[in-house]
Parts: sequence; structure tokens; C-alpha cells
Amino acid sequence: MWFHCTLPVAAGQTEADPAEKILKLTYGVITWISIPWDPGPNYMVKVRLFYHEHQIFPANPDEAACGAGSVEGGKEHLELFTHPIELKAKGYAPDTVHGHNIIILINVLPEIIAEPWKAMLGLLPRRIEWPIIT
Repeated sequence: MWFHCTLPVAAGQTEADPAEKILKLTYGVITWISIPWDPGPNYMVKVRLFYHEHQIFPANPDEAACGAGSVEGGKEHLELFTHPIELKAKGYAPDTVHGHNIIILINVLPEIIAEPWKAMLGLLPRRIEWPIIT
């Protein structure tokens, strides 16, 4: 299931006071995270994704994702089994003159599809939680 989220980052938004958005997802496993950067931000807009206050994207906690006319991200494997099932996106752009809308793409698959070896080993729970779309 693909999630398409837009994070509006205002011009001059500082790292101390970043733009934040809660990304409501569904029970399952994140298999893909990417940000298709348009040329406008020119490496000046920075984005970080958090799950339960731990930075998951990019993987190195002392850095932030940025780009210009490229796609950053790719295959991931993060189990979303603990509520709340959501990510927090934080963005900042202290040196920009214009605001930017940053697109974040996330793919979440049901556990049985993302981790088929668990079914073969009998490790899946007896009760499978299917996504509830609200």
C-alpha cells in the first residue's frame, strides 16, 4: 500500500523549530521510503523521518535527507507493529527564500507478504491484523 505525503517547509524554517507532520500509516512492514526531490530545494531543504522518536530516515542520526532533481531513498525493512502506527516527518530550510512542498513516498506491505519466511517457519501470529482505512 503506497502512502503519498506532502511536508510543507516554510522559507527560513530552522532546525530548532522544524516543520512537522504526522504520517498515519497502517499495520505492516515498510518496504520502501523515498523522496523525489525537484531541483528547487537545491540541497537546502532537509528532511528527517522518525518512528517512536527514533530517526529511521536517513539511517545516520546526525544527518538529514536533501537533494536537487534526484530521488533519495529506496528499499527498507521496518516493522510497524507497535501503536501508534505513524511516522513523524521533520523538515527545515534555514537558508531558503521560498517555501517548498516535499513529497515523501512510503510503501507498507502486510507482514505475510513482506516477511513470507515467517509463514514458512510458523512465526506469524495466529491473528493477522489487516489495514483499517479511515
